[in-house]
Amino acid sequence: MCCYLVHSQLKQKEIQKPKTFEDHVNDYDKFTDLGHYHHAHRAIKAAIKIKPDDSKLLWQASSTAQIISNNAESISFAKKAWDNGLKTRDIILRIYSLRKSYARSNFSEQDKLLKMAYQLSSNEDRVLTHGDLLIQFNKFNEAWDLWRKYFENKPSSIIAQRIANCYIIKKDYLGGINFLADCYRKELLKEKGLLTYSRLYFLAGRYDAAKIVLSKARIIYPESKNVLLESAYCDFLMNNYAQSLKTLKLMDDFNLQDNDNHLINKRLLQANIYYIQKDLKSIEQLIDEVYSDDPKIEGEILLYNYLSNNILKHDLPVNKISRLLPKLPLSQLLIVQFYHSQNKHNKVLEYSNTIADSTIKLSPLLTKLWISSALIENQHLIAEELIKRQFARGLYTKAYFDQLAMIYTLNKKPQSLRRIKELKIKYFPSDKNALEDLILVHLKAKDFELAKKLLDEKTSYFNPQEVNLYEEIINQNFSKVLKLFEVVELNTNRLDQLKLLVIDQIEVNDISSEFKKACLENNLLAIAIAYRYLDSNNINVASEIFKNLSQNKDLFEEATIGLCIAKLQSDKFADAKVLYEKIKYNDPKSINFNILKITFALNDEGGDKAMSLINSLPLYFRSNRDINILTIKALMLQKKWTQATNLLHYNNNQLCKTRREKLLLAECYIRLKQFNMAMSYIEDNELEFNSPPIVSYMAIQNSIKNNKPSKAKAIIKSSLGSSDDIQLLLAQVAIDRHLEKHSNIIKILNNKLDNPNALYYWSEAMIKTGRFDDFEKKINLLNIDVNDLTRLAIICESLKLHSEAVKLYRITLNKQEKNAQIHNNIAWNLYLDGQFDAAIKDARIAYDISPHNDKILHTYSSILNANKLYEQTISLLKQNEFFKKSNSPKLLFNLAESYRNLNRNDEALSTYKACLGHISESDLNTNIVSIQNVKNYIASIEAD
Repeated sequence: MCCYLVHSQLKQKEIQKPKTFEDHVNDYDKFTDLGHYHHAHRAIKAAIKIKPDDSKLLWQASSTAQIISNNAESISFAKKAWDNGLKTRDIILRIYSLRKSYARSNFSEQDKLLKMAYQLSSNEDRVLTHGDLLIQFNKFNEAWDLWRKYFENKPSSIIAQRIANCYIIKKDYLGGINFLADCYRKELLKEKGLLTYSRLYFLAGRYDAAKIVLSKARIIYPESKNVLLESAYCDFLMNNYAQSLKTLKLMDDFNLQDNDNHLINKRLLQANIYYIQKDLKSIEQLIDEVYSDDPKIEGEILLYNYLSNNILKHDLPVNKISRLLPKLPLSQLLIVQFYHSQNKHNKVLEYSNTIADSTIKLSPLLTKLWISSALIENQHLIAEELIKRQFARGLYTKAYFDQLAMIYTLNKKPQSLRRIKELKIKYFPSDKNALEDLILVHLKAKDFELAKKLLDEKTSYFNPQEVNLYEEIINQNFSKVLKLFEVVELNTNRLDQLKLLVIDQIEVNDISSEFKKACLENNLLAIAIAYRYLDSNNINVASEIFKNLSQNKDLFEEATIGLCIAKLQSDKFADAKVLYEKIKYNDPKSINFNILKITFALNDEGGDKAMSLINSLPLYFRSNRDINILTIKALMLQKKWTQATNLLHYNNNQLCKTRREKLLLAECYIRLKQFNMAMSYIEDNELEFNSPPIVSYMAIQNSIKNNKPSKAKAIIKSSLGSSDDIQLLLAQVAIDRHLEKHSNIIKILNNKLDNPNALYYWSEAMIKTGRFDDFEKKINLLNIDVNDLTRLAIICESLKLHSEAVKLYRITLNKQEKNAQIHNNIAWNLYLDGQFDAAIKDARIAYDISPHNDKILHTYSSILNANKLYEQTISLLKQNEFFKKSNSPKLLFNLAESYRNLNRNDEALSTYKACLGHISESDLNTNIVSIQNVKNYIASIEAD
C-alpha cells in the first residue's frame, strides 16, 4: 500500500507541467485585479526570470515593489528597465522619490539623475525633467533660467506651467499673471496651464479674473473634472455658494467612484458650504450617499459625523482623520470651521498655521476665521499680520480696517491708529463713518488743528448741527457741547463715542447736572463718568454712582469693581476685600478687574503670585499704567530691586510723574542701599513729608545726621504709615537715641521685640538705663543676633560694666564655634574687672587659637603679669615668633615689667629703652603705654 502511494505521488508530479511566461503574466493580472500585490509581485518576478531583458516587465515589477513598500527592489527594477531601453521621465522621478533624502544630500547621486534626464528622447522631456530635478536639489535659479531659455526658443504649455510655478514659489503672483496672460493671448495654455493661471489669480485675490479664465476653460474642456471642480471652488472663494453648489451638481454626470479624489473634493467643498450655511441635514445626506471600503472614505465619513453632531465628543480626532483621509486643503478648512464653531480658538490658530495650500491659506473664509480666533485669544500680532497679508494682495475691506483699528487702540499705538484711519478714507472716500472715525482719533489725541482741517475739507458730509457740535468740541467749549448733545441728531453709537470723549476731557467740576443725569441713564456712559470722578479723586461722588449702578444686574460686576477700587483708594482695604469676594469667582475679563486681582494677590500671596498673574495677561493689558505700577510693586516684594528700578527708569516719562510713583523709586534706591542717591532723590522731589514709613525713616535719619531733631519729629508726624508701623517706631527711636531718651525707647519697643532692629535698640536702652539685670532675665527668651550681642557687649565695656560684658560675650560663644577674639575680650574684661585668676583660662584659649595676634599676646601677657607669673610672661614672649618681628611697644612694656619685677634690671632697662624707641602717636592715644612711666622706670633703674 505504501509503495502504491509513493508511486501515485510521483506520477502526479510527473503529470504537473511548469508554468509558462503567459501563465505568470496572467497570474500577475489576476492578483493585481484582486489587490493581492505581494502575490502579483512574485508572479511578475517569475515572468522576468523567463524574460530578464523585457523593459516593460521590469517597469511593472518596479511598480508593484513600490506598492508593497519594497523600495530597494522598486529602484533596482526601475534601473534595469532603464538599462534595457525604457528611458522615460517616470523612471527618473521614481528613483528620485524613493531615495529623496539621499539624493538631496549626495551630489554624486544628483549628477547621475541629471545625466539620466539628458538621455530622454524628447527634448521637452529632457528640459522638463532636468528642471524638476534642479528644483528638488534647491537649485531654483538654474531651473528658472533653463525653462525660460527653452520657452523663448520653443514655447509650450507644460513649460509655461513650470515657469508659472516658479513665479508662485517666488510669491511674485503679479509677475506670474503677466507671464500667463501673454501665453493666454497666444493660446499656448492647455488645461493644466489654464488651471495654473486661475490659481495665480486666486493667490493674488483676483477671484473675478480667475472666474473669466475658468469660464473659457470650461468651454474648451467641457468634460474636464478638474476644470469643473476649480470653477466651483472659485465661486466658493467669491462667497457665491449657490452657484458653487450648482456647478458641483454637474459632476454627478461623470459616474465617478466614491473613492475618486475628484468626488472626495466635491463632497468636501459641498460640506464646507453646508457648514457655513449651518445646513447640517445636507451634511448628513453626504454620509448616506457614500458607499466604499476605502480608508479615505472612512476618514471622510468620520469628519461628516462630527460636523453633523451625530457624534457628540469633546475633541475632534484630527490625527485619525488625517491618517485615513489625506490632508486635502478642503478637509483642513472644514476642520478649522468646526473648531471655530466650537469656540476652540487655540485649535483654530494651531491648525490654520499647518495648512500648506496657499489658496486656502489666503482665502477670505480661512482669513476671517483665523483673524477672529486671534482677536479672541488676544493674539494681536497674528491678527495684524493676517490683515496686512490681505492688504498686500490688494484686498481692502472695511472689516479689516476696523479690526486693525481695534488692535492699535487696545495696544495704545496712536500713530498706527491714525494711519489706518487715514487709509480707510483713501479706499472708502465716501464713507462718512470712516471720516468721523478719523476726526475722533484727532480729537482724542487733542490734535485740534488736524480735526478742524479735516472737518473744513469734508463739511459737505455733515449737516449744520453736526458741524457745530464738532467745532465746539474742537474749541473745548464744553458748556455748549453739553447743550448740543440734547438737540443734535446723530447715530446713537457715534453720540456715545463723543460723550465718552467729552467725559474724558472735561473738568469734572464743569459737568452739568443735566449731562450727568443723561449719562447715568446709559450703561456705558454711567460707568465712564463714575471712573472719571474716581480718576479726579472725587472718591465719594464716584462711590455713590458705583453703588447705585451695582443695583442694575447688567452693571453689577463693573460697578462693584469700580466701588472696590474706590475703597482701595480710600485705604479701606477690608471693605474692598469684601466687595472683591463677591465677584472674583465670575472672573471678569476687564482690565480693572485684573488690576484688583493682582492687587489682592500682592497683599495676600506675595510677589511671585502677582507676577504669575501679570505674565498671564495679554500684552496690551501689560502696557497699562496701573499694571506697570503693580509689576514694580511685585518685583519689590520679590526683592528684585534692580529690576524694579530699571522698569521705573525705562518708563520714567510715563511712570515717574506722580508723587506715588516717585516714592516707589525712592524706596527702590533705599532697598538697593544707594542711600546717598535715595536721599538726594527724596530731597529733590520734596518727598520728606507725607511719605510711607521707609522713606520717612530715611529722611529722619538724614535730619538726625544733620542735627535737626525738630525736623525729624515733624517728618514722623506727617508720615503716612500707621502709628504702630515698625519703620515709624524705629524712626522715633532714632530721634530718642539722638536725644538720649532711653526710657522712652524701652516704652516704645516693649511689644516689638520680634523685629531684630527693635530688639537691639530695646536691649541697648535697657543697658544704658542700668536695667541689665532685667534684660538678663529675658535674654534667653530673646533671639538676639550674635553680631548684635557683640555690639551690646562693647556698649557694656564703654560703660565700664565689665562683668556684664563678659556675660554677653559668653552667650555669643554658645552661638558660634570657638572664637579667639571673643575669648580675648572676655579675658580682657575680667582683667579690667580685677578678676585676674579667672582671666587666665580665656586668655590661654584665645592664645592657643591665634598665637600670633598682637592684641591676644598683649592681653595674655598682661594677665600673666597681673597674676605675678613673670617667668611665664618672659617665656611666652621670647618664644613667640610674632613678638620677635613686631617690636610692639605694649608687648615690650609687658616684658620689661616682668624683668623689673624679677629684679633683672639690665634686661628691664634695655627693654624699656626699646619700648620707648618704638612708641608712636597711635600707641600714646590708646593709653596702654605711658611714655612718662617708661621714662620714670628707666631713670629709677639707672639711679640704682
